[in-house]
Amino acid sequence: MNNTPPKENTNNQEIDLVFLFRKIKGFFQSIRFGIFKFIQFCLNKIVYILAIIAVGGVLGYFMDKNLPQQYKHETIVAVNFDSAEYLYNFISNNKSKDSKITKVTIVPVNDIFQLISDNEDHLRAVTFLSESGLKIAEYEKGSSNIFFYRYHLLTIYTNGKDETGKVVSEFLAKINNTPYFVNKQKIEYKNNLVKIEEFKKSVQNINSVFESITKDKSSASVDITTYNQMNELTKTKSLLLKQLNKLETELAEQSVAIFPTVIQNNISANLFGYIVKIPFLFLFIFFIVSWMVSWFKNTKKAYLSRN
Repeated sequence: MNNTPPKENTNNQEIDLVFLFRKIKGFFQSIRFGIFKFIQFCLNKIVYILAIIAVGGVLGYFMDKNLPQQYKHETIVAVNFDSAEYLYNFISNNKSKDSKITKVTIVPVNDIFQLISDNEDHLRAVTFLSESGLKIAEYEKGSSNIFFYRYHLLTIYTNGKDETGKVVSEFLAKINNTPYFVNKQKIEYKNNLVKIEEFKKSVQNINSVFESITKDKSSASVDITTYNQMNELTKTKSLLLKQLNKLETELAEQSVAIFPTVIQNNISANLFGYIVKIPFLFLFIFFIVSWMVSWFKNTKKAYLSRN
């Protein structure tokens, strides 16, 4: 049997591996030489580089002193009366005439526990959508799952500080003054007051039952069945108190459609000041121009050598 073809294949594989290793070695060598050339260029132009950094630093310092700095004001808002869609549309279509506001953003506060414990309908919806492959816990811009979240992070960017906090309050006032939500707030507020009173009466009734059982504790009528009923009543009371606490919290946040719960004003939105940005910008321009000049000279030299 002729074994020549396998030997040829082996030789070809060895040649391919040698070629590949040479290419990899050449690639790393080109990177090493590139770094060396860059360091050498910086050393040769050190005077120019230091001068650019100094000029850029001075210019950036005066810009930081004289130009208005950008600040952000973060507010966690509670969304009431199914106003989430209106809030997001208002922000996306907002064309504020107030020149102090430069940008407004909003994203849901991702609290999956609050989401599914808010009500049973949310739990069923989240379960169904998760089984369908939709990730409710991961918010994507433009998605419709904003309706599931009660709390949202509203961020307003301004030129200069807002010492009085009027920027956030006036922006929210524009949304909350909508007649539809003003009327709905009055209705929902009254409904929640009625619900709270009903829950309180239910808790009082359970307490009365407990008092009655306690009085008859020595009676022979208190058997295992009675204790089982007491256990069920205890669970029911616990659920009622939980719902009562939830309603009272909602009531405190239902004075307006978009209720600000936590506000943090005047957070610097600039990661680096102009004193850092300007020198880096000048250096970037210097390196780009130097590279273009070098490329042009080398190209011209190669062109002339061919002719």
